[in-house]
Amino acid sequence: MSKASWKSLGFGGGILCVGLLGPVIVQAEEPLAMAQAPGAAEATLSLEEILNLKSSLATKRTLSSRETPSVISIITREDILDSGVKSLQDALSLLVPGFNFGSDVEGQINVGYRGFWAGDGKLLMMVDGLDVNDELFGDTFFLGHIPVEIIERIEMVRGPGSPLYGGYAGVAVLNVITRAEALDGVYASGHYAQMAGGYLSRAGTLAVGKSAEDYQFSGLISFNQAQYTDQPGTDINGDAVTLKNQQVETPTLVNVRARYKELELKILADLIPTTQVVMDGPGVAASPENESFTTYVAQLKWAHKFWDGLTVTPKIAYKISIPWHIDYNNDSNPANDWAVLKTASRWTPNIEANWDVGANFNLLAGFEDSFMTIARDTSEPLL
Repeated sequence: MSKASWKSLGFGGGILCVGLLGPVIVQAEEPLAMAQAPGAAEATLSLEEILNLKSSLATKRTLSSRETPSVISIITREDILDSGVKSLQDALSLLVPGFNFGSDVEGQINVGYRGFWAGDGKLLMMVDGLDVNDELFGDTFFLGHIPVEIIERIEMVRGPGSPLYGGYAGVAVLNVITRAEALDGVYASGHYAQMAGGYLSRAGTLAVGKSAEDYQFSGLISFNQAQYTDQPGTDINGDAVTLKNQQVETPTLVNVRARYKELELKILADLIPTTQVVMDGPGVAASPENESFTTYVAQLKWAHKFWDGLTVTPKIAYKISIPWHIDYNNDSNPANDWAVLKTASRWTPNIEANWDVGANFNLLAGFEDSFMTIARDTSEPLL
């Protein structure tokens, strides 16, 4: 491949958010929707305990489910274990009303919510508070993405959250909290699921953490592999296509967190290589293609309590996305690559002030700016 010729595009934008939380509260719906998993809620939490589950996702202030002025779902680790699900996709489908999944471009699994297609930047997905939507199209994908072994808790705002979280949160906000967030010790896990004609999924996780009053450190690495089916498929021409071992996602998640008093650093690498058979054009189903989605995120924040009730938190995040990197038929000819080497990077400075004025009155104000650069190898064909 010849030496790359690069072009870059940079732009920035700011958002100012001011919110009030007063004594008139709109009560959330029952947050767990555990009626879809018979007996699970009764076996774990009472109705009173469910309504008193705490979350700060909807308001940036920790409130119980009954106090939160949004419709939220909170799925605990006990709910996941009781339900028997083996993937984040299954947990959301079973335990969150309105969640459905379908096939997106190139056979990727994306999400629909309340009858709306929520791909292409309509649903914000975060892992331990760091967003993992790609920066070119706003997508995130779900097949085998996050194994349930590493999930401590799932929180979701089942409605728009853009005033607090920006443009990706137009339909819903999803935050997956891993076991690394509060780990004190060593944790290892794995699972294997079998279909009649081969494996369905297999995963392994290793995490270590140490917590004390003034500091906390944790690191987690998780490897997962899942395939769509062991059955044959049919392409657009009606020809039979072998899909076993050719529709596979092999995600790796690396998550590191370090905190000293009020200063906290988070680093996340979300790597999703896939193998796909594309069946939406003549002759393209003959052999699988390699396609990958890569995201790196780092965030540094300082949450300082100036006086009782007032916390000011400046933070800065840096994110790199390399999505939809496709190499057709493993061909070394760069002319056969599509959207390859297109990289988006974004700096996001942010500051917010959270003031508990009284027992039933809270003021949240903040400012965020964003500076993005998109670079591509101009020797490659455009998307």
